[in-house]
Amino acid sequence: MKTVMCIEDDVDLLDLVERVLREPNIETFGALGAREGLEYLRATTPDLILLDLYLPEMSGWEVYRRIRADERLKHTPVIVLSACHAKVASALGHDLSGIADYLSKPFSVAQLRTSVDRALGLVN
Repeated sequence: MKTVMCIEDDVDLLDLVERVLREPNIETFGALGAREGLEYLRATTPDLILLDLYLPEMSGWEVYRRIRADERLKHTPVIVLSACHAKVASALGHDLSGIADYLSKPFSVAQLRTSVDRALGLVN
């Protein structure tokens, strides 16, 4: 069984992610915001993390830095979900090299599914 953690401040998007990824071989957990997500990550090691960059209580980039600094999580693939296009994030000086994928909102269900399947090694 693969586990996917989604850290997002939009309840509707969390619900969508859980519905899209609902399968017998994938367990999805949602965290409403950075603090809840980091608390969850202290207790478990998911196979994949979906991370919104614009969270109210802490920047998604700060969450990402903490994930990469954690010995247990530093190799866990992270897919960024953001309203900010990847080129803009890169131009702002954010290092995207360790990110498995970058989905600009709004993204399609097919884009999400393909990205997750690829990151989990479920497709070639």
